[in-house]
Amino acid sequence: HFHHYADLTDQQAVAAARDIWHSINRPNLIENILPTRPRATLVLRKDADHAINRLRLRKL
Repeated sequence: HFHHYADLTDQQAVAAARDIWHSINRPNLIENILPTRPRATLVLRKDADHAINRLRLRKL
């Protein structure tokens, strides 16, 4: 499925990544993740490189 991304130029790869973010990831964040965040037991915050930089653990 992902093999066609290997042939993209850097500019095309950035454009594809932005398109995926805006069409899939952003709507998922807005519609599914943010509304349930207050009820979450554990919330992870990640840096741009996906390294975890903050954890929030809610006491039950």
